[in-house]
Amino acid sequence: MSTAELRSQQVDRVKTLQEKRDILLRAAGTGSSTPEFDRELFLRNGKETEAFLSELARTCKASEDRDCVKDFYSNAADEAIKKNREKCFLDPICKKETLKSENARELNSQYYQFVYHNEYQSGDADSLARMVCKAIANNQKAGMPYDQAEDTVRGISGIEPISREILVKLGNACWQLSSLGVKNPISEIKPPM
Repeated sequence: MSTAELRSQQVDRVKTLQEKRDILLRAAGTGSSTPEFDRELFLRNGKETEAFLSELARTCKASEDRDCVKDFYSNAADEAIKKNREKCFLDPICKKETLKSENARELNSQYYQFVYHNEYQSGDADSLARMVCKAIANNQKAGMPYDQAEDTVRGISGIEPISREILVKLGNACWQLSSLGVKNPISEIKPPM
């Protein structure tokens, strides 16, 4: 009897959908391939309804794929996040706050990538990143379209290609934050945790 057949019998023996879910979660394995992260992400954005748990049990109880439960939760999390985002974007305030948060995260990500990528000149990298962000925010406030601001960043000489692309993404985040009303986008940079 295969592992999938044994698991299917175990799932069929228990009565509640929660017990079926727990058997499937335990059988999903350990290591980097566990479904726990995907399940937690789903639970932050959706609910394990009876219909959801029933579909999980039906889909994964006899599956030979060790990642069936992980993939099921991952797909459900993606769908729940998409629905929550669509609902949020119907409200202008929620949309604005969500976009601010996303662009602040992007700014931080690109800023630290730029500084770490230029580790031997991190002070110069910090100064350049702040200068670019401030200039792009000022240009956005003055009415310059993003494409023109991006061309300006791409035209900065003396920067190797990877750093240039990081600066372009950093500049985009600064432009977006400025367009969302953040007066000084560079102030959104937070220390790494």
